[in-house]
Amino acid sequence: MKWPKEKIAVEIEKCILDENVFLVDWKLSEHNLRYQLKVKLESDSGISMSQLSEVNRRINHEFSLPNLDIENVTVEVTSPGINTSIKSLRHFRRYIGHLLFIKYKQEEKTLSVEGTLAKVSDDKLEFSLENETLAIPYSQIIEGHLVLKW
Repeated sequence: MKWPKEKIAVEIEKCILDENVFLVDWKLSEHNLRYQLKVKLESDSGISMSQLSEVNRRINHEFSLPNLDIENVTVEVTSPGINTSIKSLRHFRRYIGHLLFIKYKQEEKTLSVEGTLAKVSDDKLEFSLENETLAIPYSQIIEGHLVLKW
């Protein structure tokens, strides 16, 4: 059965009581009349195992979609990991001061830049590059990724 993505996200967010915890991504897949719900959460100050466990418990007890028996759903709640795309403003705020690789649209072109995230506002991200500061409107951001220097 197909449910609207917005409805699934709302049901997941109802299970998040800690205001510091936010939904990064989720995926509901079906195989042989069984479902798997994978949820990625983050916190403004770093997600803990107890926060992940609490949301997992709440999903198992309170998540509800029409014609879906939660007993037929395997629930996995995790932190996003370093290879997860950064897309929301709240998630970008966690990475101020970090080196990021950003894909963004400008007119009809897809561009990319690597720089240190200096500032996040409601309408733009500012990056420190070698000799300049670059501001990219949030509406043009496609995704970001943390760059690790070994």
